[in-house]
Amino acid sequence: MEYALPEVTIGAKWKCVWNGNNYRIHKFGLSNLLILNTLNHINSMIIKACIYVKQLEKQ
Repeated sequence: MEYALPEVTIGAKWKCVWNGNNYRIHKFGLSNLLILNTLNHINSMIIKACIYVKQLEKQ
């Protein structure tokens, strides 16, 4: 049975998916979704934005 993962879309290009342990980042606009590891420092700002948006949604 599949569970729907919480998702946050950042702008037009980035989507963050929570997998239960951490966020995975998907980039739109590619034939194959580019999945970037959340531990990559370059992507940490996007992760922080995802977490921030998630917190806003909970309020």
